[in-house]
Amino acid sequence: MEMKKVIKKAIALALCLTLLFTFAACGKGGKGKVQAEVGSTKVYSGQVDQIANLLAILNGMSLSTLSDSEQAQIKNSMLIYMVESELIRAELKDKEVITKEVTTEIDNQIASLVDSNADMKKQLEDAGVSNETLRYFLESDYYSQAFMEKVNTDDPVTDEEIQTYYDEHKSEFTSPASITVSRILMGSAELKDEDRQAIEAVRARAEDGEDFAELAKENSIDTATKDAGGDLGAIKKGDQSAAFEEAAFALKNGEISGIVETENGFEIIKAFSDPTEEQPMTLDESKSTITGILQGQHAQAAIEKLKKSGNVKYRVDVDENTGEPTTSAGSESSEEPADDSAEDSSGE
Repeated sequence: MEMKKVIKKAIALALCLTLLFTFAACGKGGKGKVQAEVGSTKVYSGQVDQIANLLAILNGMSLSTLSDSEQAQIKNSMLIYMVESELIRAELKDKEVITKEVTTEIDNQIASLVDSNADMKKQLEDAGVSNETLRYFLESDYYSQAFMEKVNTDDPVTDEEIQTYYDEHKSEFTSPASITVSRILMGSAELKDEDRQAIEAVRARAEDGEDFAELAKENSIDTATKDAGGDLGAIKKGDQSAAFEEAAFALKNGEISGIVETENGFEIIKAFSDPTEEQPMTLDESKSTITGILQGQHAQAAIEKLKKSGNVKYRVDVDENTGEPTTSAGSESSEEPADDSAEDSSGE
């Protein structure tokens, strides 16, 4: 979903930092202290930690200890994510985003993730992630979609913007080189001598004129393509492994490669076209991609405008230039707000 790039830029940063992460202080110890206030809603450190742990689990990541600086970056990102989420929810307060139908969909998602998955349920419990936090996270997608629709209506992308973006980024819009090929995969990742001998025999039969598709159906272990005679269609640069592409793009129409060693085993490739060169894309070909990019920029600009409305108050250190938090979300301000009656962002 494209809107995830807008409201969940924090998530993207967190997931790119490392494949292994956890937080020593999860939500099990309670809400923690207030990290930010968005209008009357408070965002607590425990909620920030729960969201971070939830993302780790949903992405199938192992848990490990991060450095202090990595934890700070991730927790800052999660705090920003929750602040932006609360701003969007407040902006859409007059719209019925979470309808009965949506509630049913979310109930089904929770049932699928937790109720019918004992391992997932245990992971969430061990990480201190409550069902309220899970529901909050799933609801955010629907708020994101509704917010994007509102921005697209209030501030639509114009043809002039699309043309300008295309002119300034023309070199980024290219159609990669391609070639139409079929494959026969045999053996395994161990690359045993007997497997090489077997595929060499198949290759010899193909060179002698036997039908490549029939040989693939008979010998290939690639279940995704063997029934189609090994047909991969038109592959583009970047679609396959480096070894496979080097062999494939060296072929001309009708030629058969030598034995190619890949991470899957031994392969032979037959070309059914000459390779094409990388070609620049026209404005029309690029338009949908550019529109999505610009819509994301418009939405982010709308969020930044909401941030400047005066409704956001951070209770951690803030960068004077960006206005964003700069310290770990676990290093709370020692000062608690005088009025503790403000809303809890997760409903806990």
